[in-house]
Amino acid sequence: MDGLGFMIWQLSNMPAADDLAALLASLGVRWVSIKVLDGPNLYNANLRPNGRQAMGGGNQKLLKAYWAAIEAKGIEVGGWQYVYGDQPGAEGDAALAFHEEFKPKHFLIDAEGEYKRYGATRAAKTYCSKLHNGRRPGSALAETGQVEVLLCSYRFPSLHRGLIKPFPLAAFCNHEKVDGVAPQMYWIGAHDVVDQLQRSYDEYRDITFKPFIPIGSAFATGRRSDSARAEADYWEPTTTDFYNFTNACRVRGFKAYGFYSLDFILKNNRKDWLGAICGVPAPPPPLPGDTRVIAVASASIRNKPLEIDETLFGRGILDATVKVTGDAVNGYVPVEAWIYENALEKD
Repeated sequence: MDGLGFMIWQLSNMPAADDLAALLASLGVRWVSIKVLDGPNLYNANLRPNGRQAMGGGNQKLLKAYWAAIEAKGIEVGGWQYVYGDQPGAEGDAALAFHEEFKPKHFLIDAEGEYKRYGATRAAKTYCSKLHNGRRPGSALAETGQVEVLLCSYRFPSLHRGLIKPFPLAAFCNHEKVDGVAPQMYWIGAHDVVDQLQRSYDEYRDITFKPFIPIGSAFATGRRSDSARAEADYWEPTTTDFYNFTNACRVRGFKAYGFYSLDFILKNNRKDWLGAICGVPAPPPPLPGDTRVIAVASASIRNKPLEIDETLFGRGILDATVKVTGDAVNGYVPVEAWIYENALEKD
């Protein structure tokens, strides 16, 4: 892993494979990590007829399509697995099978609260022993190079050591099959990004000197509401947070850094976030009374239209000229009337 990247939770939240690949390339994204396993089960393998994520087996047609499209743009593609620790052998076998089939350049181990249990150290060692990173003689991966395996877990190890059922950080971090750490550096509820990043780095340095690749927070918590109480529980990172995080990572010489999740950014049309993260200026908000051409979701045409950037969602949109009567809120643009009614639907 090198430079800026993103983690993806569900491919059902993404635009078409070729559209996503083109977008990532235009933004200078260097790597993408897709969730490929949940425990021992395949993830993002296929979609149900209703478009929802299908759990379990399948021919992985969906994942293969995105994998190929993104790789074709010269972007490194890897996978991540959420592990529970109750079936460490089966989870490790599933990870190994994925490695052999897809030959990823990196692989993230997402281990969290389920590993705060008796026997967790043994489970972590069992799981890691099942992995390999291309060094095994005769393996399929030996021909394509080493897989970079990293633990993607808590930002502050000191908060998860406890005397009773501590999280087995050392067992993961110091295993010979694990090449580094990618802590979930989520500064939820605050904006002291640089201080938290430094604390995370210092605490992990007490455990290991393997590469440190932080994953920043690109999502909101809580829900927007007219209720003052509910609004007080809402939090989201600012564009200044993103700048401070990416700048601190570069200044400190981290070889890579990333954000979770690309899902939230694209589903909520946060072009301002993408601009701040990738260093691409975001378009200015519309002025009241401004007349311009926008792309809108066809399903929303009878009410206030949801503005969608063509580069993000290339299908199922309409181009229409509208008279904007206010600033966009969560992507929805209030309009006075449709000026151009014979909009052309695109494939």
